[in-house]
Amino acid sequence: MFLARLGFWNLMRNKLRTLLSVVVIASGVFTLISGQGMIGGLSLNIIMTQIQTVSGHVALQPEDYPKEPLSHPVDNLITIDADAEQWLDTNTVAWTKRIQFAPEAIFGGDGLRVKAIGFTDKDETVFNRDDWDIREGGKMPATAEDGVLVATGPADLLGLKAGDDLTLKVRTHKGALNAMSVKVAGVFSGGSPIVDSQVVMVPWDLAQTLVRNGDKTSHVNILLSDRFDMNDVGQQLTGYPLPIADLDDPKRVSEAVVNDAGFVTWESETRALIDIQQIRQNALNFITFILLMVAGFGIANTILMAAYERIREVGTLRAMGMTRDKVLTMFVIEGAMLGVVGGVLGVLAGGAMVWNYATYGLDLTEAIKESGEANNNMPFKPIIYFDFDPSMLALGFAFAVVMAIVASIYPAIVASRMVPADAVRA
Repeated sequence: MFLARLGFWNLMRNKLRTLLSVVVIASGVFTLISGQGMIGGLSLNIIMTQIQTVSGHVALQPEDYPKEPLSHPVDNLITIDADAEQWLDTNTVAWTKRIQFAPEAIFGGDGLRVKAIGFTDKDETVFNRDDWDIREGGKMPATAEDGVLVATGPADLLGLKAGDDLTLKVRTHKGALNAMSVKVAGVFSGGSPIVDSQVVMVPWDLAQTLVRNGDKTSHVNILLSDRFDMNDVGQQLTGYPLPIADLDDPKRVSEAVVNDAGFVTWESETRALIDIQQIRQNALNFITFILLMVAGFGIANTILMAAYERIREVGTLRAMGMTRDKVLTMFVIEGAMLGVVGGVLGVLAGGAMVWNYATYGLDLTEAIKESGEANNNMPFKPIIYFDFDPSMLALGFAFAVVMAIVASIYPAIVASRMVPADAVRA
């Protein structure tokens, strides 16, 4: 306790130097915690947006389904027969069919290519609509008579509102041209730029009339009790080889439940974006490392200068019987105090910010609007909830203290090696 009190009073001798060391430590810890929270929250946002608006946990689709946006997306479709439906009812939490096509939406002489999604009455069991906002006067269509629901992006560009008549021109499943005048049941915002910028929701019976797909579909979207089972379920459904760990014979292939289908998962569809987030995380970690290294050099400099400024005092203490170990401990305690204070301040500031945005979210809606159309296809929702992880607070604090202690060891050793007689004469 005596050494701790002595170390504290020694740090207070040069308050500015001590303050600068504490501020740099706190800045490093704050950057680490806030950056981890933001990037972790953004990664989760990307994953949940993919699951809730695009694919579910697993999406079956034709094996050669086109990736290019201008390709005809309904050349080859898949069939869900009664056996497949029974398997899906038994082995999944929820599932639904969707037929996706790319018609031209025409209104008042203006035309716009949109992404149309033909949906069934089971669609809401897979795709969450809690964030959907249908403008006043509109409603969610259920049948062809109700018409279509248009996202805010194409609706605003074409000047559409509920009750207007919209013409959809599309190529059918067999490649013929088809066009129909349909009523706009409403205009909606789905809470995601990738939906709001291009989507038109079309009831299943109306989609069948437009695309002439019969009972065939382009997608089967599935929710599971555990989203990490997506590959096993996809392989079982499509007849792809099952994981070797599950087989006695590695060459055995499971029987396909849905023929001529491939599958994508939330993980495969978000992998590239999550990899980008990892690059950002690595860059953030590097910046944090640099900040804490600067803090470490600052602490070493602070302790070393304090040691040389207190040569007489150290000599006196050594002459009065203080051992080298106690001198070393006293200076290490001073460094640890800097780490503790800086770590606490960084944890409080970073933790408070991350908790606030984890609770209330960071709304980027206006920033996305101001960024222009080029960014309207961002695959995440404009309100980002940070990832609040208490273990990251503990890690940031521990890292600050350990770094401060390590940085103070060398100057502490220098101080402990002072010869009492020489120190007093100095």
